[in-house]
Amino acid sequence: MTLLLVPVAAFFLTVMLVPVVARVARQYKLLAHPSNDRWHASAVPNVGGAAMFLSIGGVLGFAGLHTELLPLMLLTGVIYAIGVADDLFPLRPATKLVLQMGAAAIFLTLLPVLRITGIAALDLALGFVWIVGITNAVNLLDNIDGLAAGVSALAGTFFLAVLLLDSGGAPTAIALGTAAFIGAAAGFLLFNFQPASIFMGDGGSHLLGSFLAGATLVAAPSLGSQLAPIAAIPVLLLLIPIFDTAFVTVARGLAGRSAFLGGRDHTSHRLVALGIGERRAVLVLYALTCVGGGVALGFMLLSRRVAWSLAGFYAMLLGTIGVYLGHIEVARVDGDQTAPLPSEITNRYRAYEAGLDALLLGSAYYLAFLARFREPQFSEFLPHFIRSLPLVVGLQLVTLWVSGKYRRVWRSLDVGEIFALTRDVLFGTAAAVIAVLYLTRFVGYSRSVFVFDAILAPVLIIGARVVLSWVDQYVRRHRQRGRTALIYGAGRGGALATRELLQNQALELTLLGFVDDDPAKRRLKIDGLPVLGSLDDLPALLDRHQPPVSVVIVSITELPAERFDRVCAICAARGVAIRRMRFSLEDVRRRPPRDSRVVGFPRS
Repeated sequence: MTLLLVPVAAFFLTVMLVPVVARVARQYKLLAHPSNDRWHASAVPNVGGAAMFLSIGGVLGFAGLHTELLPLMLLTGVIYAIGVADDLFPLRPATKLVLQMGAAAIFLTLLPVLRITGIAALDLALGFVWIVGITNAVNLLDNIDGLAAGVSALAGTFFLAVLLLDSGGAPTAIALGTAAFIGAAAGFLLFNFQPASIFMGDGGSHLLGSFLAGATLVAAPSLGSQLAPIAAIPVLLLLIPIFDTAFVTVARGLAGRSAFLGGRDHTSHRLVALGIGERRAVLVLYALTCVGGGVALGFMLLSRRVAWSLAGFYAMLLGTIGVYLGHIEVARVDGDQTAPLPSEITNRYRAYEAGLDALLLGSAYYLAFLARFREPQFSEFLPHFIRSLPLVVGLQLVTLWVSGKYRRVWRSLDVGEIFALTRDVLFGTAAAVIAVLYLTRFVGYSRSVFVFDAILAPVLIIGARVVLSWVDQYVRRHRQRGRTALIYGAGRGGALATRELLQNQALELTLLGFVDDDPAKRRLKIDGLPVLGSLDDLPALLDRHQPPVSVVIVSITELPAERFDRVCAICAARGVAIRRMRFSLEDVRRRPPRDSRVVGFPRS
């Protein structure tokens, strides 16, 4: 009951404190004003972290503050004070860093001996880096409404699950502290999610980061006896702030800018630049945080090799996202929808496509070994996998290159392309089998592994292409802006018009769906857009649809005159514009140039 009551009490106490803190902040002009490196357009209270700090301290004090939590609360309080000082009297980055390191030194001194690697000096150094790094990572993550609070609450939730699994469900002191933290962050998120009515400020972000960093160090001795699970679980839980910090640091370093300066070039900002909107961008990062939390739980629930496999796939996913977002120009974040699509990146930079294929083919080969062998056989055959991995993946990539995969422009995925990809990957697998047979006579290898690989490799390659096509389509739909439109005709002409409107932003039309007289097409979706009704339903659609329809596009080239006149009459009565799609090939006769004389260099 205590474990349930603590987060609920922290949640409601934060909800009650936030309006009070906001009122005090407005009274004393403690506001964040609009600037070039901020999203908001009006002054917003900037000391919301006080509500979370008071809530966590109050609930834990009432519940009985355990001695085990005193070093953590001291660390959190000191670093929170440093953040508040930076909000009130902006500090230099070096000054903040020194103060944070001092707080970390006090915390590590009060903490029992930290055992991560077993080397005392190295463990202390790792503790310093972890506390200061995570504190500043969460501070940098607080760059868009609701992101830092939501990611911290989710990471805390998965961390609490890890703690409960480790203790067999017993509510330890660190579990109660984490529960209070989750409740406070969730309560603050109600006011901080887009559009935010209050910001947490540097004090709030320092509070969230230092608590998570300190809590994971307090719990580290109980998470395992080896370095791998001890280090992997906290890193996976907090990989989104770590990833964002690393991404910004590298991107700004390549651009010749300081990583300590503010800017609108974080992962969240670049996701918004895709046209998916601020809320969806934050939800994407929430989802990635949940994936990391699930992988962290895998180290507690699954075998080590499966858990490390999932961690590798998660790292691959974030790496792919980082490469893609790195090609979105920072200057375009302000709403100019010209960011490249994933397929455009891979078509323009073939090295990325080949690199992605190499990761997928290597993963398929590893999963084939994983499916074939169980422990202890898996460990026995793992050296054979490592030795043959470059050969197998290399031959498969060469086969894909010879077949022309890296010379094709991928726009969509049809049956012919699926067949071609499957054939090419199978040829590559066959070449790998022949090479392994010639070099090793299959000593130390299993034929079943290559059978599994022949199944998994095409699935992963085609699956990646399907995902890229889906992301392309999703981004195109959410980039649309301008007047809303319906298309009359859900046949080939309607599909052609849809693709043109989704790709051509200069037309400034947002598609809502189709109207078609064929009853068989009712409730179908074409390129993700629904067939909403027939011509008989058009008047009701124009009268009642929200948002209201501004344009009707006629895509049927041979539409009978009486039907076209009826569409015109319906639209004219409601002030709706009509556009008719036409497709033509103009015959242009080539004319000789005006002056056909050869122009050369004058003779000396």
